[in-house]
Amino acid sequence: MNDRAQNYPASLYIKENKSGLWQIIAETDDITDSNLGTSDDSRTVIRAKFNGKQPQYAWVNSRNTETQGSCDYAQQCSCYLWSSDATVKPIEIPSCNSASLDILSGLDGSGRDRLVLLDWREMGGWTGIHLYDIQRGQWTQAMNVVSTHINQLEVQKDPLVVPEPGKPGYVRVTAVDFNTETEEQESESKVLPLIVLPE
Repeated sequence: MNDRAQNYPASLYIKENKSGLWQIIAETDDITDSNLGTSDDSRTVIRAKFNGKQPQYAWVNSRNTETQGSCDYAQQCSCYLWSSDATVKPIEIPSCNSASLDILSGLDGSGRDRLVLLDWREMGGWTGIHLYDIQRGQWTQAMNVVSTHINQLEVQKDPLVVPEPGKPGYVRVTAVDFNTETEEQESESKVLPLIVLPE
């Protein structure tokens, strides 16, 4: 596209033929599937202006940290956040088996859309809420990671991360922690500043 190299999340489907040999029977990619509406999960690939300028696609894939093969929930895995812009290097999210993605816009005057990423772990329903954008040509953590639990996600009606009214450049997020004394989950609403790198 535009004489620039682009990343894309390709998939090859293979099948054993009658001779016992493996052959490619189909090829696709998640961007095409998303654009055609054939993706089985609308949160797999999203498109926004993460750098505040050009729209680009973002997606996550996960790998077994020992074998670099596909990830199973009983294994230690990491997720990798990709951009369709090949100049933006993927970043690793450790202890992540899969992820859900969403877009949050209009947090400040930068024009950057933020990517909300929930990392799904094999840890009793706990997840981290991440916020990323692209600054200086690379994925950048736009807020400190906040812990939450699937129980909170099931009861919370509002989006997980929202702009803080009257405070441009700040977001409100509900954090959940485990109180070891009461042995119960406790939620707390936090107001956090966006992390912006100097130009």
